[in-house]
Amino acid sequence: MSRAPGSFWLLPADILSTLAERVRLARVDARLTQQELAERAGVSPLTIHKLEAGRNVSMETFLSVMLALGRLDDLQHVLAPRDLQSLDDLRHREVLREKSAASRRRVRK
Repeated sequence: MSRAPGSFWLLPADILSTLAERVRLARVDARLTQQELAERAGVSPLTIHKLEAGRNVSMETFLSVMLALGRLDDLQHVLAPRDLQSLDDLRHREVLREKSAASRRRVRK
């Protein structure tokens, strides 16, 4: 598998392994056991074990765990348009687009 231009990761497995370790460290930093995190996230302890071992879990499960760890904001910049600084910027851009589209519809009538 080739790397994407500008990519510093070698393989998706490398990313998964790194994320798994970061989730484990966040759990330990929060002083939670796998059982406690599982309860907060609404998943099984086995699912937390799988996630921390770098095995595939659903995106929904990953987000539930991030939310339970209080770290959902850490994902704010993942795939965000490069000129935006926050999710609020994105929401504001959408409002402006909707207003512009509504204005164009009124002009056409």
